[in-house]
Formats: sequence, structure tokens, C-alpha cells
Amino acid sequence: MRCCVYNPAADRRPIAIGDRSFAASGDVSDLHSGDWLIVEEQDRKAGDAVVVDWAQVAFTSGNTVEVEAPFRTAFPDAREWDPNHSGLGFFKVPKLVEGVQFRNFTIVVPDSGQGAPGICVFAAQHTLVENITVQDPDGQALYSYLAKDVTVSNSHGNGGQILNEFGATVDLRLDSNTFGSTEDAGVGLDFGTGFFQVIGNNVPSSGDIGLYLLIGIHDGTVTGNSISYVNSTGNAVGILARGTQRVSITDNYLAGGAGANSVGLSIAPQYDLDVTIPSLDNTIAPNSFGPSWGVDYDPTDEP
Repeated sequence: MRCCVYNPAADRRPIAIGDRSFAASGDVSDLHSGDWLIVEEQDRKAGDAVVVDWAQVAFTSGNTVEVEAPFRTAFPDAREWDPNHSGLGFFKVPKLVEGVQFRNFTIVVPDSGQGAPGICVFAAQHTLVENITVQDPDGQALYSYLAKDVTVSNSHGNGGQILNEFGATVDLRLDSNTFGSTEDAGVGLDFGTGFFQVIGNNVPSSGDIGLYLLIGIHDGTVTGNSISYVNSTGNAVGILARGTQRVSITDNYLAGGAGANSVGLSIAPQYDLDVTIPSLDNTIAPNSFGPSWGVDYDPTDEP
């Protein structure tokens, strides 16, 4: 059950970087030293988390939860509380899965029409995916959600209708992989994913967008990646970033994209939410662009 971090009848209580505790509005007597919590702020229009991180319980006192390490992520508590759709809350990871390794095999997912992912890392810590090939025509070939410390390296995620997706995941490393899709982005990070490295990956096929960073992506590096020609029935984007903060997007090669108004790299705030997420403190140059982009960098956007 997701519990509210602040008392809705009182003043809002955001969590700041460096805080070692927070107050809950409900009963926290079921929390014990060593329990892991997933703390998240959800946005109703996003339909998911926009800020997320893990915290380990040190002890509780009344309705105050003390955590083992200071918070490294700020939670603004700017959205109306709704236990299912909005606001700043947390829940306990009931049975922690950690230390799982997937290595040296191939998965072929049947096209069942159900959108089944190939490898799904959900609410788990310290997961390694290495030298894996996944073919998935109707789901995410490689997928993580609400996870911590996930490394995917030297692997192939071959999708059809859906991208390889890493959502609400912290301490993520994508290194020397091949991500492809025929009808969607090749790979995407979304829903508050933070503290990440996307290094030396290849996107040989994609639709409309090569790689995206959407909805609160923060504190990470996207470097040394190669994105092949991006197909589109309209105008393609090589790298699309919205609402990113403290992200470095440099030394990537973007071959080109369909459409006279295609854009190699586009970055801007994320406006279509209950609360806008600004685009702040990003670095987006240098990158290399092939000859078939309408423009390399969208001149209306702001790093």
C-alpha cells in the first residue's frame, strides 16, 4: 500500500537533498530497521512517477521515518495527494529480490498480442543482464521498472512494436548494447530514472525517435552511442529529451532521420503534466550528425 509522506491537512513537507528523515501521514509501525522503501512522487497526467528513489529504514519514531543514508534526490511534493495517481508517497518492498544475474542466453518471445516483455526487472536491486539476446515482436525486449542498480551490457534487445524501456530506475548502466525497434524508439528512459550511464550503445533501427529521455530524467550521462537512420512517416528525432536535469548528452553519432523537418537532438521542458518539469543544467554538445537531418539541434529548445 502506498502511504502519504505528508499530512494533507497540514503544510506540505517536501524532501530535500541531505534530509535523513520524513514524516508519514499514516501508521508506520510495520516498518523495521533494514526495510527498503521506494519513495516516489507521481503526476496524474504522466500516469506514473516523475521523481523516484530507494531508501532504507534506520528506525521509526512516531510517524517519522529515519533512513540509513541522506536523500540524494529532492522530492518537491508539488502535486495533490491521491494514493493511486498523484503526490508524494512511499511503499515498502515486501520481498526484496537482489543479486540476480542473467547471462549468456537467448530469449525469443512469441507474438501473443499481450505485450509480454522479454526480461523484466521489477522492484529489484543489483541486477546484471550480460550477453543476452532478446527478440520480442510485441513487448519490451529489455525492461526495468522501480528498480535499483541495474546493469545491462553487451546485450541485444530486438523489438518490433515497442521499445526497450527503463522506467523509474535508479543507478542504471547501459553499456555496449544493441537496442532496436521497427515501430517505436530503439530505447527510452522515463518516469524519473536517475543516476545513470548510457554508454557505447548502438541503435540500428527505430521508428520516429532513436533514443528518448522523458519525464524527469536526471543526473546521468549519454555518451558514445550510435543511432542509425530513424524512420518516420512524419519527422524523426534522433535524441528526444523532455524535462531532463543535470544530464550530459555528448559525443554521440546520429546518422539521420526521415522528414524535411527532422531534428537530430531536441531538448526542452516537459509541459504536458500537472506540474511542468523544467530542463536545467544539461550539456548537449558536442555530438556528430549525418547529412539527412532537417536541423542538427532544434533551435527553439533550451539546454
